[in-house]
Amino acid sequence: MQNLNKTALPQVGFATAVKNGFKNLFNFKGRIRRSEYWWYALVATIIGAAWLVGFFKVLEETEIKGIPFFLLGLLWLCLPVFLFMSAQVRRLHDTGKSGILPWVSYIIYFGGYLALIATSYYLAKNPAIIDNANDDDAIVSIFTFGLLIFLALQFAIFILALFDSDPDTNKYGPSPKYK
Repeated sequence: MQNLNKTALPQVGFATAVKNGFKNLFNFKGRIRRSEYWWYALVATIIGAAWLVGFFKVLEETEIKGIPFFLLGLLWLCLPVFLFMSAQVRRLHDTGKSGILPWVSYIIYFGGYLALIATSYYLAKNPAIIDNANDDDAIVSIFTFGLLIFLALQFAIFILALFDSDPDTNKYGPSPKYK
């Protein structure tokens, strides 16, 4: 039962949200307000996009191909994931939901990416296995399917992050919005 006599505190500003986001980069406990989450998500998206543009620039200039390309890509993708994951978990906690959804989505994404690397490596070592273009298409289709599941889960997280804070203390801690 919600306590309707609680007063909402002022929204978290841009600078505070960004500072708290980076300070709590690896903190998966507690709660984060909606305003704090969205300000931080904006900055994390800009940093992540710039990071990926930089990755493609490096690839373009060094002409890295094959397995090193995939491994470098995997390492390069870790920063945007770390920027978002803890904030997503804490935002879901604030609405009273479990923080498992971001974990599942990133496991599916990175699992598909690692499967793509392993399959590409195996096929490169055993070219006789590939008898036609359909084999390559099947590999790409499996990765694409995993990517679509990841995007669907991220969309679900996006929708859940829109909900207001649970005004009462929940199993994840006291409300950061209401006193």
